[in-house]
Amino acid sequence: MDLPAYLVSYNLASLPLDYPWNSELFNTFWAPTDESNPRLASQINSITTKAAYALGIACSEWVIARVDGHAETADSLLRTEAAWTASLDRSYAKLPLPDRIPPSDPQEYAYPLLLAMRLAAYAHQTLGGSGVGVRTCAHGLAALVDHIAGRHPAFAPWLSDSLRRCATHFPDAGVPLDQQEAVPKDFFEPGFVWRDGMAIPALERFVATLDPTKNPYLHSADAMRAAGFTGVPYGPAP
Repeated sequence: MDLPAYLVSYNLASLPLDYPWNSELFNTFWAPTDESNPRLASQINSITTKAAYALGIACSEWVIARVDGHAETADSLLRTEAAWTASLDRSYAKLPLPDRIPPSDPQEYAYPLLLAMRLAAYAHQTLGGSGVGVRTCAHGLAALVDHIAGRHPAFAPWLSDSLRRCATHFPDAGVPLDQQEAVPKDFFEPGFVWRDGMAIPALERFVATLDPTKNPYLHSADAMRAAGFTGVPYGPAP
């Protein structure tokens, strides 16, 4: 999977290394509290769990774009591709928590990426139950991007617009997780135009382009059918 064109155009990897990094920061973003950023927490708490999940994955793409060229991102792109499939059906993806960085990668880049992938994996895990924890992961991912790329002039407007758009189309109304509307993959792209009923077809088109034999974080069609998936996994192609 390639990064969205808008992120590529920002050339985030060329930003100077202007942020500190240590284990305390890692833990802060792993488990943020509402008090650490009350406004952000309130905004994330006001949208559906599925919208918070999708926002978190979009934020993880910002992290990949920021560290690209400084740390190995191929595995993270595969993870993110799989994570997006859960917006259509969680059973497409299998996302274990990563536990280490490549020894040759600079820690200031590799550890934020590791953290982003851990948060995305944990969000996917909790999406399989009540969804408790998904919003915390989204909060942590947004705060992480702000820490490592927040000086770029595009991030604050992007996050503000994304949260506003989520609040407009996916407000939290107490609907159970399994009954919440899906969020399309391109929902967070600048200039996105919402149309009622477009989310599922858009996600189906995206999933139909994927090859589970080339991504270890995707379940095979046979495994999905054996697990009780109804319908045609990964198809029909558009």
